[in-house]
Amino acid sequence: MKKLILFLITLCLCTSMQAQQKKGKCTEGEFRNKREAYLKEKAQLTDEEAALVLPLYFEMLEKKELNNKEPWKKIKTTNISNASEEEYDEIIQSFIDVDEKNVALEREYYQRVKEVLSSKKIFQLLHADLKFNRHMLKIINQSDKE
Repeated sequence: MKKLILFLITLCLCTSMQAQQKKGKCTEGEFRNKREAYLKEKAQLTDEEAALVLPLYFEMLEKKELNNKEPWKKIKTTNISNASEEEYDEIIQSFIDVDEKNVALEREYYQRVKEVLSSKKIFQLLHADLKFNRHMLKIINQSDKE
């Protein structure tokens, strides 16, 4: 459930980022640069650590984002209002399958990153990313109110 919530937050951020791009406020590259700077500062990464770890971290996030698109494709291709019990089951199962894929991916990347960072720094990186997502949601909500 936590992963689903995190996915929805990330989806909102991506959607908002696309909307901001249309308004000319923030490109995808600028967004990533802001995120990298934030993570580096809040996780207290050295330049060397950031150079080694952040590309891996963003690679993992990109793979997870691709995984997360799979169940949404099923939803888009299914007439939800007239779906059968079997179709609902397939959709739910696809979300569960994606969660399992993402956990395996997280384990794989955790082992790779652990070769460079201590567990404490990895925790700080993950915590910083959650804080970044919350920070961006606040900014998005404030701009929506204006």
